[in-house]
Amino acid sequence: MGDRANVIVVRENGTHEVYRTGWAVGIDLDLLEGPTPVLAMLPGLRQDGWWLDDTMAQGGILLDLGRKVLLFFAWEGPSTELRHRATMLELIRAAWPGWEVRWLYDGSAELREYVGLDPEYVRRRDSDPSLAPLLAARRRGLGRVRPRWCGDHGQHRPLPCRL
Repeated sequence: MGDRANVIVVRENGTHEVYRTGWAVGIDLDLLEGPTPVLAMLPGLRQDGWWLDDTMAQGGILLDLGRKVLLFFAWEGPSTELRHRATMLELIRAAWPGWEVRWLYDGSAELREYVGLDPEYVRRRDSDPSLAPLLAARRRGLGRVRPRWCGDHGQHRPLPCRL
């Protein structure tokens, strides 16, 4: 299944790009390498324009390149324990000199709010796209249905297809 994270990059001109990754666990440890290695991994990430909601995003980072702001959260890793968070933030700040580094307490909603989007979108349990298996009635009882996606960015709608 993977440990998914939203990765948001705000460019110097104020536009933002949405990426997804499967390395949410230990995302705080990856930030210890500083901005250059983190930015270097962006071309290898999936970029499809939609956001993981708060049930699917187990971590997230936002890099504002113009303002030099780094925001992040994680469900697992050293920074998730309060007794370690201050030390992790101090270490990450040392690796990101000149950057404002902050922990996000409201996860993906705060990422969206930062770029001027509705934070409630990622809080809704029924927001599309949801990757959780759906139950649908068949002629002979219940069967699992796997969502398929169509449409333009922001217009994704699930189309059931049988497993």
